[in-house]
Amino acid sequence: MPLGNFKQMLQKMIEKMVEKSVLLNRIMLIDESVSVFMEKNENPWCSKILGSLTHIGDGPVWILFYFCALFYHNHPFIIVVYQLIAGEILGLLIIIVIRYVVKRARPQPRKSSIIHWNNYSFPSQHAYRVALAATIAGLWCAELTPALFFVAAIVSFSRIYLLKHYLSDVIAGASGGLVCALILYNLLL
Repeated sequence: MPLGNFKQMLQKMIEKMVEKSVLLNRIMLIDESVSVFMEKNENPWCSKILGSLTHIGDGPVWILFYFCALFYHNHPFIIVVYQLIAGEILGLLIIIVIRYVVKRARPQPRKSSIIHWNNYSFPSQHAYRVALAATIAGLWCAELTPALFFVAAIVSFSRIYLLKHYLSDVIAGASGGLVCALILYNLLL
């Protein structure tokens, strides 16, 4: 490869890296601005309500649901439960890897968690889980879709409002849940 071509290729790689870092810096600036806005406009009443609603996305709540639902293994909706469990396992594996690679601190650091990967913020497991559930359940029962996505949006917003995640964490988590749900719905019919 001639030296001139190598220099051009190297120059293009550097330009792409700079473009990506500029975009990443913009996203992080937006994230920080949203978190500061939420912190400055915190309302005790909203914090209590959203603090309760955020638990809809908690892992133990869903594990209990999956366990109870498996008792109805002959019921027609069991395929939905299998899709949710598959999505839960897949999402957990992907999110753990991403969190260890990215290692993004939460907007408001929490007391150290026993589960080390849970100290990191990107992407949001809660947003992933509620988007996964809303999408899969909505695909099986279309008339519930607006209510399911409303609940998913409230839980996702609560993660930002309560300073557990940045906006981009929630967008990435919800997007991952949506994509995973669509894949599982088509694979596990």
